[in-house]
Amino acid sequence: MARSITKNFVYNIIKAGVNTVLPLIIFPYVNHILTPEYVGRIDVGSAFVGYFALLATLGVEVYAVRECSAVRGDRKKLEKVSSQIFSINVCTMLLSFALMFAVLFVFSSLSPYVTVILILSLNTFFTIIGTTWLNNAMEDFGFVTVTTLVLQMISLAAIFIFVRSPEDYIKRAVIAVFPVVILNTMNIFYRRRFCKTGLVRDMDFRTHFASIVMLFGMLLSQTVFNNSDIIMLGIIRNDYEAGLYSTGVKCITIVAQLIGSVLWVALPRLSLLYAEKNKDGINEFSGKLYSFLITFGLPAAFGMFAVSDEVIFLVGGSDYSGASLPLKVLCVSFLISQFGIGFCGNFTLLPAKKEKQFMIACTITAAANIAANAFIIPAFGAVGAAVTTAGGNLLALFILLPYAAKEVYISHIVRRTAGPAAGSILILLFCLIIRQAGLTFVPRLTASVAGSVLLYGIVLVVTKNETLMYGINVIKKKLNR
Repeated sequence: MARSITKNFVYNIIKAGVNTVLPLIIFPYVNHILTPEYVGRIDVGSAFVGYFALLATLGVEVYAVRECSAVRGDRKKLEKVSSQIFSINVCTMLLSFALMFAVLFVFSSLSPYVTVILILSLNTFFTIIGTTWLNNAMEDFGFVTVTTLVLQMISLAAIFIFVRSPEDYIKRAVIAVFPVVILNTMNIFYRRRFCKTGLVRDMDFRTHFASIVMLFGMLLSQTVFNNSDIIMLGIIRNDYEAGLYSTGVKCITIVAQLIGSVLWVALPRLSLLYAEKNKDGINEFSGKLYSFLITFGLPAAFGMFAVSDEVIFLVGGSDYSGASLPLKVLCVSFLISQFGIGFCGNFTLLPAKKEKQFMIACTITAAANIAANAFIIPAFGAVGAAVTTAGGNLLALFILLPYAAKEVYISHIVRRTAGPAAGSILILLFCLIIRQAGLTFVPRLTASVAGSVLLYGIVLVVTKNETLMYGINVIKKKLNR
């Protein structure tokens, strides 16, 4: 990997690490203060906003990173392409907001969620005008990382100061959008170092629109797939079931974001390799991505599965004990999604400009998930929603794998997989042994996590894991300097 990639990996590891630790502090406090009903109200509002946010962004972010990465060496071309994409994005945002206000006006059943929806919709507005996708395309992750860390710490303090009772759920929503609003406002001025990005009349729809629509269809399907569970739980069952399920989703999302945010650093470089038709470079780079994914994804899923009871008690207390089983199922779902929608879709088909195949797979998966939810959620609630999510991710993997296999070849796949697989099984067995030892909560959780990390690390060293060896070599080079 090039130096810039290594540096950006470090930036995103730091950012992802903080985004992992802070929710571990915030979730238990907020869940205890707000209770499942108000947590469910915020999450239902968030899921609703998610659909209109998707229409507003219209798949532009992923497309912009891919297209701007290919022309980043020419400032004039970069300015032209980024301004055209930005202008298209502003138009779709205005259309999305108009539709959202119309829906809120027509459907009175949404009235309990209106305030939360309006607050959370600020995320969409400032994300679009901030265009942090330009930073990503230029592989400049430093500014966004440092600024985000500072704003997250301010938000953390604000939560403990202002969120003190269930009625403060509105304040929780305001604090949630604060980092996005400030970061993107600052980036309007910061991004000028790359090029001048602004509104233009000539948006060149003919060049951009087909791919953007394909990506929109893909992201819409993924959003429906991810959010339909919570919305259908809130409507078919109640806010309590939605709160339980969303708690499990948040726990596994922390893990997914930690891994995914690091991997997204690779998209600009992959897009450039595909644009250059560098087949050897694509295979080599994709092999390293696979090694990273298997090294961190497998133990994360196995470890969360093994300590799911403790994690749910930690973040929500006994009131959320019903979220433990859904979380176990979601761990399986997460592992499948990392190799299906994650590796095969986001990091193979997207940079290869095969968004049509990706969109078809996501659409089929979303439709199957909604149909399954309609039958399973009424009877099984949150657990049923988790099962349908896992089934949907498995379906996506089966559809995407043949397409991805045509684009990239992963060498030494058995050797790259064997060590992490053995270490992950060892984690599961070790945690089961600790559970049988009769320890109290804190010693049991501490021993499970610390022991699992130590044992897994030993396995990686013994098997000379590729990702570990690469990290060690980078550190040695830095120390030698």
